[in-house]
Amino acid sequence: MTFKKNQISWNKGKTGEAAGWSDARRKQASERQKQYMAENPRYNVGGPSSWITGPDPDIHKLYYRWLRSKAQARYWCQDWAIIWEDYLNIYKTAPGSWGRNANDLHLTRINTKQGWTLDNVKLAPRNQSRKRSNNVRKKRKDTLMAKIQRLIKPAK
Repeated sequence: MTFKKNQISWNKGKTGEAAGWSDARRKQASERQKQYMAENPRYNVGGPSSWITGPDPDIHKLYYRWLRSKAQARYWCQDWAIIWEDYLNIYKTAPGSWGRNANDLHLTRINTKQGWTLDNVKLAPRNQSRKRSNNVRKKRKDTLMAKIQRLIKPAK
């Protein structure tokens, strides 16, 4: 954006001490903000008291894991029929911990051609699920190679 001579953009100005933000002014603004937030709790967002899942940080992380899983399924055009309460119950009844390590549990589909439903999911260690997905890829590759060989094979 161009400006006339000797004019500066509205957001290009003095900052810090040059703009008048002394330590006393910063402290006064901070106290004013704290008082406003105490008087208006509906605008106080970002803390555990405002979380949908309650103040437990583990459940909060799990909720966002459920949201990401749901969004990922939608991205890959897979049906997702697991509601938050069911996901939470699966987590609470899990015999181990959920995570990204090799032996941590995570949710996998039994039949990968069907969607994410309670009847079609199970908890499995991550390393087993990754091996299974590689087997699926290998089968796809083998079937593709078989199709190519049939096409290449001369007709008798």
